[in-house]
Amino acid sequence: MPSYGPNLAALKARLRLFVSLSEQCRQARTTEGKSLRELRGAFGLTQDDAGSLLGISKPYMSLIESGRCGLTPEIAGRAADLAERLERCEPGRGKSLAETVMEA
Repeated sequence: MPSYGPNLAALKARLRLFVSLSEQCRQARTTEGKSLRELRGAFGLTQDDAGSLLGISKPYMSLIESGRCGLTPEIAGRAADLAERLERCEPGRGKSLAETVMEA
């Protein structure tokens, strides 16, 4: 049996690190998705409404909320801005909260 020496040991160590980092990333994506879903739910927004306000599609919103995709820094920033706007807005007469926020 050939000896792979330190190269194999280094490769195994890198793979173990990758597995550990992958799990941490998965946990972070799940947490991000739950936070986004909670924000949306707190204001009674549909995935369509929230996606429109964030500039993303409903399917992408679903992927983020389920933890299958992570938030990009840009979308996370938009979500923080959206949370601020939602806190300040009250729906106008005959308008949904999403419509009011889009006008603001």
